[in-house]
Amino acid sequence: MMIIARPGEESLINRARWVLVYGRRKTGKTFLCTRFKEHDEYFFVKRDRSIIELKSMTEMVYSTFREILIRSISSGRSVAVDEFHRLGADFQELLHLLEQKGKLTLISSTLHLSRELISPSSPLLGKFGEANIRMIDLQDVLNELKSKISNKKELVETAIILREPLY
Repeated sequence: MMIIARPGEESLINRARWVLVYGRRKTGKTFLCTRFKEHDEYFFVKRDRSIIELKSMTEMVYSTFREILIRSISSGRSVAVDEFHRLGADFQELLHLLEQKGKLTLISSTLHLSRELISPSSPLLGKFGEANIRMIDLQDVLNELKSKISNKKELVETAIILREPLY
């Protein structure tokens, strides 16, 4: 596996205590957040609204997750919630009420909701830093490959292929 350094995105996801990480599908949001940002707890929200804590692979219902989140944030811990948009308005209201003691990373590929959360009319405005993750920059891919491929045509062709999300 080849990891392409994305220094711009790595700094974006680490610049705020509470950060909203968003972007279209298959741009590497989860990869960046699991590899380049430390979390005490990392939750993934399934389509049925059940939640999996990734370190222990424990599945839980929303009420249990809510208790853990409140306790963790209140005690200054670092928490990530991937696909948070599946939790709905109740979760957004909870975020509005929570004091910003710990670190919180919200991850979503739902661009409409993400933009809504950072809009001027949002009750969460000002609580989150924004990290819009785009497709891998072609220059980042070229920088990673240039020490491995000397033929310029092969370098450019390979970089273009690696830039596209395939998985």
